[in-house]
Amino acid sequence: GSGGGGGGHHGHGGGAKVSTRTGSAPDMVPNVMMMGGMGPDAAAATTGRFDDIVLGPHPPQWSEREVGAWLHRVLGDDTFSNVFFSNYVNGELLFSLRDDDLRETLGIRAPLVRRRLLLEIRKLEAKYEADSAC
Repeated sequence: GSGGGGGGHHGHGGGAKVSTRTGSAPDMVPNVMMMGGMGPDAAAATTGRFDDIVLGPHPPQWSEREVGAWLHRVLGDDTFSNVFFSNYVNGELLFSLRDDDLRETLGIRAPLVRRRLLLEIRKLEAKYEADSAC
């Protein structure tokens, strides 16, 4: 009485190609870098945290990150810190920026924003020159 039970092939058709959607997931990954909001370590590579940087006493010697930290302080957020940082604006370059640099190179279209940035840069320069005179 053995043998007999052979043909257990059930379910032909039905859902063989369900998993095609997973192919799109890896394409989404690079876009994350454009956003904020991931862990501090991942973000630090491209944008960084500007709120906990100690500024050196000599603005012309500031690194890009110190310039970003200064912008974070005077403007209250990192919007322009990231723009300046990603364009390698250090302290020396900061003091030489002109309106057209802000508009054309850094892509800051709003005239009042550019004026505000230039005013802050001039104030910083004046303060530094007053400090270093003594």
